[in-house]
Amino acid sequence: MPKMFSNVFIITGERESGKTRLLLDILGEYWEKEIDCAGVLSPAVFTSAKKTGIDLLDVRGGECQRLANLRQSNSTGIMTDRWVFESLTLDWGNKVLASATPCDLLLVDELGPIELDKGLGLQNGLLALNSGEYKAAIVVIRLELLAKAHQLWPGAQLFDLSASHTDASTQLMQILADYL
Repeated sequence: MPKMFSNVFIITGERESGKTRLLLDILGEYWEKEIDCAGVLSPAVFTSAKKTGIDLLDVRGGECQRLANLRQSNSTGIMTDRWVFESLTLDWGNKVLASATPCDLLLVDELGPIELDKGLGLQNGLLALNSGEYKAAIVVIRLELLAKAHQLWPGAQLFDLSASHTDASTQLMQILADYL
C-alpha cells in the first residue's frame, strides 16, 4: 500500500494568482506563533511593475538570493520558456532544503517543470516532502503538473486558488491548525 500524504497541501493556480503571497501570509502567522517553519519560497522581483526576476528565500534562515531572471535570446543554462535559473542559487536552495526537515511546517515554492519533468532544479524539495519529517507541508505546483504531483504524494490535499472564492489565507490556516 503506498504511503499517504494527507498532511501535504498542494497549492495551485494560474500564474500571478497569489500562490507565493498566500505562503508569505501563512509564514508570517506561524512565525508569530513560533512554529518551526522551513523550506524555500520564491517571491517575484518587479522592475517598474513588470516581473523581471524570482528570488529564493530560505524560510528558516531568512537569507534571499536571486533564483531566476527573464530569459534572453542568448541565455544558457537551466531554463523554461520564460526564465533562466541561477545554478549557484539552485545549489544553495538544495542545501537549504536538505536541512529543512525535521520541522513543523515545510514550505516548498515551487516544484515546476524543471524538477518534475527534467529531474533538475530543487530536487531536495522532493526528498524533503517524501521524508515525511514534518507535521504539515505546503508545496506549490503548477496546474499542468497536478497529475504528477498526485502520483508523487497520494492523499495530498489540493488547494486551487483559481477556484477559491473565500479568503484563501484564512481557509488554509484553519485547515493547517489541525496539523500544527
